[in-house]
Amino acid sequence: MIDASDKRLEGLRLSVRERLARAINHAQITGTINRADIRRLGEVSVTQASIDLREIKARFPKLLVYDVSAKTYLATDRIAAPQIAGNPESWGNSTMDWFHE
Repeated sequence: MIDASDKRLEGLRLSVRERLARAINHAQITGTINRADIRRLGEVSVTQASIDLREIKARFPKLLVYDVSAKTYLATDRIAAPQIAGNPESWGNSTMDWFHE
């Protein structure tokens, strides 16, 4: 996972660094990213999403590869999604106990 302070994002405005970091983390966790994902994550136009993808590819050249048949970018350096331990039946109750106190 990266954040806006990553050295590879230097020289960009903070809002852009944060948006690109969210997009990169999304790609690493889910394994894919496309313009629609960036639009949703950053609330930007299609044009800006395309610019963001170009910026990510320029600053992280080995991170993404385009899959023509799927029309999406695949993350080549994918990380595993976080795993939650325990029984799924107990997650809702135990995580909300504090809320009802």
